[in-house]
Amino acid sequence: MTAPVWMDGYDDMGIERFTSDTAAPVRGEEIGLTVTLYNDEPVDFAVESLELYADDTPVETIPDPGNVAGMSTRDYTIPYTHQELGVTEFRVEAIGSMNGERRSYEDTLSLSFRVPEQVKHIAVDASHDNSGIDRLNRLAEIAARNSISVKKFETELPENSELLLITAPSESFDEEFVERVRAFAENGGTVILCGQADMGDRDLHTSDELNKLLEAMGATVRLNDDTAWDEESGGNTPDAVSTNVFNPDSGLTSSLTPEQTFTQRAGCTVNPGSGTHLVKGRSTTRGVDADGDGQETDGDAVLLAFEELPCGGKVYVSGGLLLSDDAMKEPDNVWKSVSGNQGIVEALLKIERAAYPELVTIGEMRSGKAGEIYHIRGWVTSGTSRPGNTFSKTVYLQDDTGGVALVPFAGDEVQVGTPIEAVGRKEIRGGNVVLKLIDCEVLDEPLYNYTPETIPNKTAMDYETNGGRLVQVEGKVTKVTYAVGGRGISRITLKDGNGDYAEILIEDGIVSGADGENNLASQVKKGRTVRAIGILHLDSEGTPVLRVRNCDEVVYVPPVPVSGGSRRNPRTGDLIWIAVGVMALSGVGLAVLLKKKKR
Repeated sequence: MTAPVWMDGYDDMGIERFTSDTAAPVRGEEIGLTVTLYNDEPVDFAVESLELYADDTPVETIPDPGNVAGMSTRDYTIPYTHQELGVTEFRVEAIGSMNGERRSYEDTLSLSFRVPEQVKHIAVDASHDNSGIDRLNRLAEIAARNSISVKKFETELPENSELLLITAPSESFDEEFVERVRAFAENGGTVILCGQADMGDRDLHTSDELNKLLEAMGATVRLNDDTAWDEESGGNTPDAVSTNVFNPDSGLTSSLTPEQTFTQRAGCTVNPGSGTHLVKGRSTTRGVDADGDGQETDGDAVLLAFEELPCGGKVYVSGGLLLSDDAMKEPDNVWKSVSGNQGIVEALLKIERAAYPELVTIGEMRSGKAGEIYHIRGWVTSGTSRPGNTFSKTVYLQDDTGGVALVPFAGDEVQVGTPIEAVGRKEIRGGNVVLKLIDCEVLDEPLYNYTPETIPNKTAMDYETNGGRLVQVEGKVTKVTYAVGGRGISRITLKDGNGDYAEILIEDGIVSGADGENNLASQVKKGRTVRAIGILHLDSEGTPVLRVRNCDEVVYVPPVPVSGGSRRNPRTGDLIWIAVGVMALSGVGLAVLLKKKKR
């Protein structure tokens, strides 16, 4: 959450949160954007208007929303339908007054809008006072990464849903609901059922209700009317069972490690029938008859099972709420694995997610139609991990066929060389080909160490061929534009041996990865030979320029050849690198040479 904009420093009111009812919205489909205002002052906050902006364009206004009473909160939901694809930043501004004094608060929210064919939907039953449906925030986050939207329903089952989640009900299922679930599975849908322990379960046997659905679907798996119990793994709360006994032969669990603990709180055990067990309790786990109706399960307790249905659908049956927020907490450090619950849910959603568009090369994307959706992969040539060596909300991606800017890019700590897959819409902005992001995934692969070879200026400045690529040029300086009070440089013109020119652009904020400064004026002078690395880009006037990502990649080449070093430039941000041309003329270089000479 973005901090509220305080007007005078003493108000205890503002925007508590700004949320969407889905983390995977679809272009052209209505969503609900909810802003929660809080007022911890003793007097009312008179809200005069709520303004909603999409990428700084005003799109919706709620006039005269009313007061937020003192010592209270108030929610406002703005229905909105977005017609654009890709990432959009929403900003909400609450304008009002307190005691006659004007107040204004704002917050932001980024959402990525997808095409309908790209999104699947998990419908969550909220029509039977179901247990735990307010603890599915982590599920929504993880699902959104797989282009899956999570939405609750209280009346009709949404027609466009591919997955159906039903948690333990507090009210019995009527015949009409049972039939709708049966038809959903018969049409190839995936059903996830989550039971609960039989503690205090005298009025409504939860397992019996969920088993009605399983029987109607033709499944053989059943929920037992018991409580999963383990006095060793659960400690003082033996119904909080933990285990790492995973089925090594199942695709969902085969990659899990013993460190990835699966937890189940206040759940029951599962009879897999003709299905497949995915998770079992430890040898000390058993099912106890907590409600005293006579059913107990001794040993070999199953907590999660899967079955392919005769009708073509699939069903996953868990003894408890395996996908609750507390079971899928984010690890507290990068070296710690996600929980077994999260590992299973991630694997399940990857299987169920909609297929991406066919993977194409960046070159094919660049030559394709603008406005179309493309799926590409490559390595990052301009990242976000080093302030002073990044471009605002942009990374560049390259493969062997071309390069392209990904916008808007919000990820932190993405290093140069990082392999990425991206899905987005091709757009032309200021003549530049960009991919407006819809989805993006950092791949778990080694960094790719790439340094471009020097090419002729004419080739380097050919935008149709090399636009978006990282390229290297060399030539004599014919023109310099100074910056930073004369210490730095913002633009250089180079002429190579063929008489062709290359324009080098150093934008405000781009500095040396080594010392954090733009001190290029001390090295780059008219008449000198300079070598530069940058990304080919069209400036605001449509002129091809090399967009420099690091001042260390603009190097003075001395007239006398010096052996022993590489003519290639450093990777962005390297602290130790060899560039003999610079080193021979620097104080460090001279010191090294003098020291060797004395020997």
